[in-house]
Amino acid sequence: MPPRPASTLGKLRATAAATALREAMADDYWQVRLRAARALGRIGDVRAVPELSEALIHPAGNLRKEAAIALGDIGDVTAVPALQAAAADPDPEVRKAVRLSLQRLGAPAGVDR
Repeated sequence: MPPRPASTLGKLRATAAATALREAMADDYWQVRLRAARALGRIGDVRAVPELSEALIHPAGNLRKEAAIALGDIGDVTAVPALQAAAADPDPEVRKAVRLSLQRLGAPAGVDR
């Protein structure tokens, strides 16, 4: 297969995967959401920012941390307000992930503990 169609098919698969992964962010199991957040960050789908931002307030600290990392990986500045709100998270690992993501986005961290 020539490179151009192969590249296009790869992009289509990523788009289809991103849609399914964004839907998985509403799964009842936080572990599924965590894996979806991680994958969305790797794909870099800007459309996932609302779902990932919502995950920053989930009760599971591991999910909050992964969502913060994914938002930094995506690199969309529309995530800054949600990340700044999460800067005061009670979990130090989440705060660290938030701080690093805000740095990647060129935004002030807000609260520092």
